[in-house]
Amino acid sequence: MFHNTPHGFVMTFENGWEIRVHWGPGNYCSTRYDELLKDTNPYDGKHYNYQSRTAEIAVTHKDHKDYYPLSDHDDVKGWVQTEEVAEYIQWTAQLSSNFHQVMADAEHEGLAFLKTPTS
Repeated sequence: MFHNTPHGFVMTFENGWEIRVHWGPGNYCSTRYDELLKDTNPYDGKHYNYQSRTAEIAVTHKDHKDYYPLSDHDDVKGWVQTEEVAEYIQWTAQLSSNFHQVMADAEHEGLAFLKTPTS
């Protein structure tokens, strides 16, 4: 399933996993600091035609709040080129539907350390 957002799109696959691809003001992409976009609000109900050479991606499961950790320090990946977005789309579509197993096998810790109580 596809659905659009004010600054990109989301694809949901039969395995329950979703990939979010966003670009525009506030996203980690080539237009993040674009002066022409600084006063636009993607949530004001108007349509904006954002264009960018790179995008920000995130991967999550439709039935869970946690994002898949795409790096050791974040759950989103920014400044992603089109070819890499395509690779992540294919990768997301092939994940196991078992959310807990996929997260347990994740290569990176992501932001999980923020949820771990310190002693």
